[in-house]
Amino acid sequence: MVEALLVQTLGPIFGGRIYPDAAEGDTPMPFAIFQQVGGASTVFMDGALPDKQNARMQVTVWAKGRAQASALISAVQAALCAAPVYATPLGAPVSRRDDETGFKGAEQDFSVWYAP
Repeated sequence: MVEALLVQTLGPIFGGRIYPDAAEGDTPMPFAIFQQVGGASTVFMDGALPDKQNARMQVTVWAKGRAQASALISAVQAALCAAPVYATPLGAPVSRRDDETGFKGAEQDFSVWYAP
């Protein structure tokens, strides 16, 4: 599953604080969340399904400051684009700010091919 691949790959960057969809409000920072926001659907002309699937995975990191958030999203990109994931970034990181808490974040989408 692509979720397990992301947790395994990114967990060490965040001390295991990487979560699907959302994190609890009292989660210590820094942490990351991820969710699948689409992907390429591939079916061969004979109707057969390939042995790999594609997911567009959005990764958002949260930190107390902009410099840390920027450094963390760079570490995420380096980890996901290397072996064994070989993800492709789909655009550059986007800065985020939570208006309620003032926390700083960064978000980036990746194309990930994986064995289901």
